[in-house]
Amino acid sequence: MKNKMLVFTSSILIFLIILFWGKNIYFKNIITKQLSTSFKQEVTIKKANFSFFNNSFELKNLSLIEYNISIENVECKMDFKTFFKSKNNFTISNLTLNGISFNNNLISSPLTNTNNSNEKTTEFLKEIDDKIQFDKNLSKFFSSSFNKDNFSKTLSNNLINFLIQNTDYIDVIIQKEINIQFKEQINNFSKKTKDLLLKIKNHNNLEKNTNIFIENISFSGKISKIDFNGSFKDFNTNLSKNISLPLNIFLSHENGSGKVYGDINTNTLVGNIYVSLSNFNVHSFYKVNNYISNGTLSSEQLISISGETLKIDGTTIIDNIKLNKDFILNSHKLDDIKKNILEELIKLTENNYHTLSITNHFSNNTDIVTIKTSIPNEVKRTLINNRELFSVFLENQLKNKYENNLKEKKNRIKNFFKNIF
Repeated sequence: MKNKMLVFTSSILIFLIILFWGKNIYFKNIITKQLSTSFKQEVTIKKANFSFFNNSFELKNLSLIEYNISIENVECKMDFKTFFKSKNNFTISNLTLNGISFNNNLISSPLTNTNNSNEKTTEFLKEIDDKIQFDKNLSKFFSSSFNKDNFSKTLSNNLINFLIQNTDYIDVIIQKEINIQFKEQINNFSKKTKDLLLKIKNHNNLEKNTNIFIENISFSGKISKIDFNGSFKDFNTNLSKNISLPLNIFLSHENGSGKVYGDINTNTLVGNIYVSLSNFNVHSFYKVNNYISNGTLSSEQLISISGETLKIDGTTIIDNIKLNKDFILNSHKLDDIKKNILEELIKLTENNYHTLSITNHFSNNTDIVTIKTSIPNEVKRTLINNRELFSVFLENQLKNKYENNLKEKKNRIKNFFKNIF
């Protein structure tokens, strides 16, 4: 009798275990399929816990493959009677998403060098070379009236005049570099927008659409080094149903705070999004940190979306700025004298230059990010106010270059006659 009771108890226990795990596996398969259909891309879920009596479920490590988004934990409250009655149309009362992260390498991986210098940089450096070129004045070296001090002073004045007259070229170079760095992200956004619009159109043409209505969504996560959290209400996974989806996202990192707000029609992808940042350390933004090693960043940006068209307009202020000289000077385009000149110019400028202002505009109609900064005016002001000091520095640099240049040419002449005789 005891054996029969033990077998019976064991059977019930095994059945309950199978039922417990089986329902979770069954539910995981259903929710994975439904989410993949709703978001029109592959969705994976590592683990699902389903509680019928509590009308709740929990998902672990959910990933949206196409968008490279991972979510550590999803908690949901819903009426499962409605769910099992109609898996194509049901309501979720509350959805919480924690540990959201973006796995896109374009976001997480900083650039490590500046070797992809553009033709504008090359052109500007060539102009500087022309202003301090010795070879074009070789005949003067052997003239009885030649004075290397006067010669160096003349070249120094030529270079200073050129720099003062062409400081706007700095913005041209910065703009070109920014377009090189962001080109892939911009193209990637445009492609995803076009794909999403096409999927919405195709989805609207289906006779039987999946509609998961979510009354309240709250979320939190991290993008790069910045933490974010927010919520929005009345969201339908059938994007054609969201006429105006309000956004309200809060950002933070160290002493910095910010907000992303606005609204968008997810059927037509039309809307405005505002980004406001205050008191962020530049370390929060790796691309900025390439060029600026220290500073406090505040920014206001307006992102206008109209279908496939994206426009971005904004202003950024960086206070207590300190340039990342090691990164800026680490370029194969700069020889020793140019590095010395640039380093001295940075040193003179940053003594009185503590605030950088930037205005930006982008439209994928033109596919160009335009940039205007306060750097050219500050560099011009520094050159004018410190002309005598910078001129002495340049003269010494040019004298050294002259002596090395002349010594090299003398050695070439000596070697030439040695080979002949």
